[in-house]
Amino acid sequence: MRLVVCGAAAYLAYSILQRGAARWLGWAFVALAILYNPVFKVHFERETWVLINLASAFPFGIAGWMGRPRRD
Repeated sequence: MRLVVCGAAAYLAYSILQRGAARWLGWAFVALAILYNPVFKVHFERETWVLINLASAFPFGIAGWMGRPRRD
């Protein structure tokens, strides 16, 4: 799971920061990529990870909402 989340966060961070749109969201994905990286694991208690996992869904939801097709 770490590999998938880290990879998706890194890709989205690069994509968003390259476009220059919603830079705060790009940096949020940089933080998520660092937090979920599978090589240098960050250790927290289980309860803390539950909160982090829930909070991590927010940037992915925002990115999905921003990337949806527009109805004109």
